[in-house]
Amino acid sequence: MLRVNALAAIDAGPLRDQLAAWVAQRVAPQHVDDLVQEVFVRLGRADEVRHVRAYARRVALTVVADHHRARARAVEVELDEEPIEERAPSAEPGALIAAWLAAQVDHLPPELAQAIRECELGERSHADLARELGVPRSTISSRVQRGRAELLRMLHACCEVEREGGAVVRCTPHGAAQSCIG
Repeated sequence: MLRVNALAAIDAGPLRDQLAAWVAQRVAPQHVDDLVQEVFVRLGRADEVRHVRAYARRVALTVVADHHRARARAVEVELDEEPIEERAPSAEPGALIAAWLAAQVDHLPPELAQAIRECELGERSHADLARELGVPRSTISSRVQRGRAELLRMLHACCEVEREGGAVVRCTPHGAAQSCIG
């Protein structure tokens, strides 16, 4: 493990560009710079990081999820008087779902959560994690697959998701729930 500030161990310019591109896919353009700055503030607080780029991406995921949760709460407060069926759909349903799913990883069994965090949300390969844990690569692949399936089950249990061409265009909560995302 590095025993220096995470930012001191890397060239921050290329990392900033990568994070900005990643964040830009998940939030409105006017929020990108602020969120990337928040990622760097949080990275500046970290002092023991093994894989700086993977850690930065995990921090970025948390920052984006926090951003969407805050925006969802603000929208709920503004629209509290309107019936659910009259509410306008979110401008960024795919990003909201991505943030919600990332938050739900904590509700998975520990071995599935670890596989999803390391291999799907982080930048580790199945083979690297398998070597570290001393298990076959197929075990990690199976855990990732089971974790994905469980996250999908959790999403469908709470919301009806409509897609067009692979992109999420609408997410409608089931029943009386006002929102499971956010």
